[in-house]
Formats: sequence, C-alpha cells, structure tokens
Amino acid sequence: MVAAKLANISLGDNQHVGGSANLQTQTSRADAAKMLNVSERSVNSAKKVEQNAIPEIIEKVE
Repeated sequence: MVAAKLANISLGDNQHVGGSANLQTQTSRADAAKMLNVSERSVNSAKKVEQNAIPEIIEKVE
C-alpha cells in the first residue's frame, strides 16, 4: 500500500508536463515499485484496493 500511495501518476497522465525540471513530483507505479523493492504488479493490485475497496478493507490492508 505504501508504493500505491507513492505512485501518483494516473493512467493517461502526461508525465512530461508541469513542475520544474529539477523538482520531480510525479512517481510512476514502476518507479514506486523499484523504490520499495516490490513488483509493479503488487503496486497495481494495491492501487485497485485503494480505489475500489471499502474503508474497512483499506484500513486492514494498510
């Protein structure tokens, strides 16, 4: 779930627009997975839980 929270680029977002070139504020799911040494598939699964699950499930998963 931590990697899912780090990954803040949504599917279809333009990762090359906005923000300073020196200040990278967007993190892809692949980058979040690498940072936390988990698979990108795990990040994708966590994102699905984060977006679709009821609050009680999210709380238990965190």
